[in-house]
Amino acid sequence: MLETLLSIASAIGTGATAGSALLKLLKETKEMLSSPEAPQELAQESPQTRILWAFPRMQPFQPQLADQFKGGAQWLPALQGVAAQNGNPWVAQNTQGILGIDLTGVWIAPINPADQTYIRQFGTYVNLVTGIGGTPTGFGEGLFDPSHLFVHFVGRNSAGGPFEFRGQLLPNWVIQGVGVTAGPFMQWVQIPITMAKVA
Repeated sequence: MLETLLSIASAIGTGATAGSALLKLLKETKEMLSSPEAPQELAQESPQTRILWAFPRMQPFQPQLADQFKGGAQWLPALQGVAAQNGNPWVAQNTQGILGIDLTGVWIAPINPADQTYIRQFGTYVNLVTGIGGTPTGFGEGLFDPSHLFVHFVGRNSAGGPFEFRGQLLPNWVIQGVGVTAGPFMQWVQIPITMAKVA
């Protein structure tokens, strides 16, 4: 299962995957990860698998804060709602990293620490909750490609408009990328996004 999941996720590694293509890859990933055996199979990575798929090396993560949300279970109903709109309501109940990389936790914009995001990870499947410092402003789901350290999310903002985010995970636990969302007049707005993991 692990090799198949990594192979599916590697399709987003170029950054050229369209949102509609991501939904197809999400469907395949969810079918595998929703099996009861998935947590055990994800945990059975071999050293050879890590060498083949996780060649970029991450620095050891040093938390600056405690993760007060502890996996983000309080957002599961909203995440399931967005996932249903994307075609499959399944969302992982628990979190689990892959190949020694665990994205689950609080991420902040370095220039504005009040701009907080929560990422939940279960293998190559990831969720995103934006605006966690107050009323959440967006919910999404996507894939993480550990071989290219790339994430791609699709979701909805608090007004129900679509958003998409693609980003590169850097070895220092910073994600840099671009978000696209519908503006107030339904025009597409592109926003550069940088966020650093702090918990």
